[in-house]
Amino acid sequence: MAKLQTMDLVEFIHASHDCCSSQELTDKFLAYLSRYGLDRFVMSDMAHDSTVQKENHHGLLVNYPDEWMKYYVENHYIDHDPVYQTALRSLRPFTWEEVQNRQNVTRTGMRVMREARECRLYDGIGLSIHLPLGQVIGMGFAASERGVSLDRRTLSEIYAAAHQFFVAFQDISGINSLDGQKHELTKREREVLLWLSRGKTKGDIADICCMSESGVKRHCERIFAKLNVLNTAQAVAQALRMGLINPF
Repeated sequence: MAKLQTMDLVEFIHASHDCCSSQELTDKFLAYLSRYGLDRFVMSDMAHDSTVQKENHHGLLVNYPDEWMKYYVENHYIDHDPVYQTALRSLRPFTWEEVQNRQNVTRTGMRVMREARECRLYDGIGLSIHLPLGQVIGMGFAASERGVSLDRRTLSEIYAAAHQFFVAFQDISGINSLDGQKHELTKREREVLLWLSRGKTKGDIADICCMSESGVKRHCERIFAKLNVLNTAQAVAQALRMGLINPF
């Protein structure tokens, strides 16, 4: 593989606007990251309710080792990975070392990190980009060789570059979120979902919408199927993230 020509933050921002494909953009991003000794990158859409949904949206863009990504999913490590869990809550970038030094990391969590190192993923960084309506984009970075030095300035610069990367990715892909699926809810289904989000029971909704309670139940079943969720709480959370309803 040819050695990437490094670029600084301003050069990456300018170059990102000229990219015509997500692969070209990713190559530019890796060129920027290489100035810090980082050559591994993964991006995921994290705001999902079930393990399967999280796994399906993990590694949407990735150059981590294939064997590690396969092993990670097979063992459902997404439910135990302390870096993934920290990224869901953190509002600033962090190092893997910071995560490992915390007292609340489980044995399985420590095994995830140990086995990542065995796959030559060293000196990692995690961060998240929090979008409107609860969507969370997670990014992870690592080095395939030991010895990368990561200070607060480096983390801040990578955080800024990650935001620019995602903005450029959205422009290239022509979507406003990573979930490109279209969920065509009918006007009545949106109405039912809106009242559910406001805490109304099926009986309440039947009275408000002048329909039978069994009719409301059938609408709920169709909503769950279209949004690929199992219950009302998941349906409301998914609809809020996707901007399908606005109960506020």
